[in-house]
Amino acid sequence: MELENFLSANRITDADWQRAAITWDELVSIHHDHVSRIRQLEDTAGFFVNSIQSFASVHSVRWRVKDPDHLIEKIIRKRAEEPANERYRDISVGNYHTIVTDLIGVRALHLFKDDCLAIHDQVIGMWDFHEAPVSYVREGDRSDLAEDLDERNIGAKVHPAGYRSIHYVLKTKPALREVLVELQVRTVFEEAWSEIDHKVRYPNFSKNHQVEDVLKIFNRLAGSADELGGFVRSLSRELDRYDREVGCAVEERDSALEEMQKLLTELSEAKASKAEIVAKAERLQAELNRATRAIKHKRDLDIDLLFSKAIYEGSRVVGSTHRSSFFDSSNFKKRDDDRQ
Repeated sequence: MELENFLSANRITDADWQRAAITWDELVSIHHDHVSRIRQLEDTAGFFVNSIQSFASVHSVRWRVKDPDHLIEKIIRKRAEEPANERYRDISVGNYHTIVTDLIGVRALHLFKDDCLAIHDQVIGMWDFHEAPVSYVREGDRSDLAEDLDERNIGAKVHPAGYRSIHYVLKTKPALREVLVELQVRTVFEEAWSEIDHKVRYPNFSKNHQVEDVLKIFNRLAGSADELGGFVRSLSRELDRYDREVGCAVEERDSALEEMQKLLTELSEAKASKAEIVAKAERLQAELNRATRAIKHKRDLDIDLLFSKAIYEGSRVVGSTHRSSFFDSSNFKKRDDDRQ
């Protein structure tokens, strides 16, 4: 592995290399050490993946062990940042595994936004934290979920690129050396957006304003899809609850009808008026009328309410998309002026 070839292949400029201020020999040593431990890291990753895949609310799991070349590239870029990342200042072959926290990366994907709470409760029941978990959110995200996360000591940070995900750095010790695992918990919609964003934005279009605007629209659509997914689940639960309540009301009505028929039969056979039987029959008739009216009224009211909510949610999503600045003709004119 030659320095010049490595820098060229990874688009690292000479200025960045100089700012990194680390010897190539040290980086090669880290590279070789990481290669020698990949099999052990893969075994550790397999244990985490199998455990997380069994968690309630987890839809699927993705994972990887960091590519050795990507590890070296990351170290160079972190040291070349302005200001430099202090954590990487004294990195060496002896301690890099305690500084680079994503040598093993695992992503737990779930369908509904609120599923992250149940997944969190299962994570803390299995592993210790190396760092406190962080929830990355987008500006304008709903606050109720953030409050639930805060109750679990998960701090929220607004991500400048719009990523939404809960990040954990977990630790385990399968052998003599402690191993760190970065776990990201996010929805399938957020995973799709982040994958496309990463493929498009890096490295070729990182400063293309048109592409950035489209990615922002995609980000909002992914967020809206998450919200609608949660709404659909709430709608389904509400309809199930309604069916149960109506079923109970129907059973009550049928019971009243049966009792009424029984009393009417007794009255017919007795051919005499008994005040207590007549009074009971009147009460049962009143209850029957009330149950019938309640069922009809509740069915009409709940259906109107549920579909009103559905229309509102749909119009809100469509409205937020169409209000996007990307479709503002004045913005296109400004971008054309910038290019001239």
